Amino acid sequence: AEKGKKDHHQPNFPALQLLHDPQSFAEKLNDSLHRYDKRFSLDHKILIMQLLGRVTGTHKLCVLSFYTYIVKYLTYHQLKVTSILVSLAQSVHDLTPPDVLTPVIRKLAHEFVHPGVGSEVVAAGLNSIREICRRQPWCMEEDLLGDLIEYKKSKDKGVMNAARSLLMLYRDVNPGMLKRRERGKSGTIQISEGKTNLLPYGYTEKPAAGVAGLELLEEHFSRLRAEEGAEDGEDNMNEEDEWAGWEVDSSDSDSDSDSSSSGWISVSSDSNEDIHISDSEDEGEKRARAAKEPDVPAEPKEEKISILATTKILTPADFSLLNDLQLKAAEEEAKHGTTTSSSSKRKISELASKHKSSSANDDTTFLNEGDLLGPRKKPKSDYESRMASIQAGREGREKFGSHKGKKRKEVPSSTTNREKQKSKPFMMVLSSASVRSKKNMSLREKQKRLRQHIDRAKKSYK
Repeated sequence: AEKGKKDHHQPNFPALQLLHDPQSFAEKLNDSLHRYDKRFSLDHKILIMQLLGRVTGTHKLCVLSFYTYIVKYLTYHQLKVTSILVSLAQSVHDLTPPDVLTPVIRKLAHEFVHPGVGSEVVAAGLNSIREICRRQPWCMEEDLLGDLIEYKKSKDKGVMNAARSLLMLYRDVNPGMLKRRERGKSGTIQISEGKTNLLPYGYTEKPAAGVAGLELLEEHFSRLRAEEGAEDGEDNMNEEDEWAGWEVDSSDSDSDSDSSSSGWISVSSDSNEDIHISDSEDEGEKRARAAKEPDVPAEPKEEKISILATTKILTPADFSLLNDLQLKAAEEEAKHGTTTSSSSKRKISELASKHKSSSANDDTTFLNEGDLLGPRKKPKSDYESRMASIQAGREGREKFGSHKGKKRKEVPSSTTNREKQKSKPFMMVLSSASVRSKKNMSLREKQKRLRQHIDRAKKSYK
């Protein structure tokens, strides 16, 4: 449970990120796998696979023969198959051809996801398929996706969570591959509006034009300066202090002297009419028709440029603070009702997930075996471990036994016989000697018993 609460962080391995020629290095690793397949041990091959997968995923390389090589190891009875699945998932990225990955997905589904294997095997197969499809969603087939999603009705918690995570992935990236009843509200809205979060294979996202929500960070800094008693203008240095130690180009100030010294003469036009030189009569007619049409001036779009983006280099701490401010702003919008509840909840969940892995990138985050295995049931303990836990729980505790009748007594003792008779079963009371003697008692004996009872009551009353 503690491992699940830890945030995933972006690993920093300069040895991988600063490779001189990563493509050649990856191809050499792949060649060594094929050439020395029978010579290397399984542990040695797994180490090479993991290194090749991390290099391929970090630099987004294409080593297509690696996927045909790794297919023969994708069986549920293979030793250390989880390490092989991790290296496979890490080698996939958005530039990997989907045609190469489709046979791999089909092999995983046929070997790991079927009723003939255990629930842990099915959960590991579904999680592996999800991690591959998260990096390259186009590798999944529509019919196979529908079959895998049906495991969301499984009674095992790990299998159910794995199938639901695969369903939620395609609801977000490509709801068109799902059936109508499986798309959910967000997926249906995306299809109706014609929007999609998934780009075609080979296309890249447009470059960012700015930092989203940067005005919130600027307002936060201005609020802090106001609390400290500093005005907005006091933060900026004087112009002379800013340019201290810098050589100012004198081209603007000495423009007249430069133009005169360079030999250029500025000629002013006496008339405001432009001179048009035409080689044909058709061009003159076109220009005359264009002059008759009124020109509608286009309104220029004003782009707001944040001062903070041009005056400050944002650090990772600033981006983390910006994400917190966006999350607070989304929560305030949800409270005041400025947006719909579903959209605000969706926005808050997206920002929360972004805050959880703010420094992690989906394509370069390194996986471990626990991410593919998912939550596992606690194995049933044997007799010795259960008895050991029982004895450990009895330490520092009184001896096991009933405390009935021992309360509010100076000397601990059990209950009296009279108290025990009150809780005696009625069928045992009927068969007792006292009850049977009362049944056979004569009228005279009953009167004597009654008189004795009355006398004892009078004595005790006195």
